[in-house]
Amino acid sequence: MKLRKQEILFYSILLIVTVVTKIICAPNIALSGFSAIFSVALFGGMIAKQNKIGVIMPLVVLLLSDVVLQILLVSNLFPFAGFYRGQTTIYALIVLLTLFGLILNKPSTSRVIAAVISGPTLFFIVSNFLVWWKNGGLGYTRDWNGLMTCYTAALPFYKNSLIATMVFLPSFAFMYNKFVIGSKTLATVTNK
Repeated sequence: MKLRKQEILFYSILLIVTVVTKIICAPNIALSGFSAIFSVALFGGMIAKQNKIGVIMPLVVLLLSDVVLQILLVSNLFPFAGFYRGQTTIYALIVLLTLFGLILNKPSTSRVIAAVISGPTLFFIVSNFLVWWKNGGLGYTRDWNGLMTCYTAALPFYKNSLIATMVFLPSFAFMYNKFVIGSKTLATVTNK
C-alpha cells in the first residue's frame, strides 16, 4: 500500500500531537491522562474499512511516542521511561479501543458521542481493575473497598482522558476529511 503525501502528513500530525501531549501532560499530575492516543485508536478503527493502515496506526503511533519518551529519559530530558513493566497491557487495551472504533464506521451522531464516552470509560474500567487485581505495589486491598479506592484515585485521569477524546477525535476526523479525503465535513468519514 502506497501512502499519498497527504496521508503521510496526516499520520505525522497524529504522531506529533500524541508525543507533544505526552511530554506536556504526563509529568503534570493535574494533566495526566490528557492524551491523544485514545482518539488515535478510536479513529484508526473508524477508518479501518476504507484504509487498512487504520488498524496498525494506533500501535505505531503509541510505539513511536514511547520511543521518543525513552530517548528523552536517557537524555535526562524527561522524568520517566517510555518503556516500562506492564506496558503490553496498555498496548492490548489500545488494540481493544481500535476494535471498538470500528463501530464508528457508519455511525449516527449518537453513536459517535457514545463511542467518544465509552472508549475512555472502557479503558478506565479495565486498566484500573487490572491495577487493583495485580496490586502493583500500590497498596490497594483485595476487596470491594480496595477496588473502589483504586477507581476513585484514577478519576482525575479518567476526566482528562474524556476531555482529550472529545477534543482530539473530532479534530482528527476533520483533518482527515479535509486533507486526506478532500471534504470539509465530519460526515465524510462516518458516512462511507
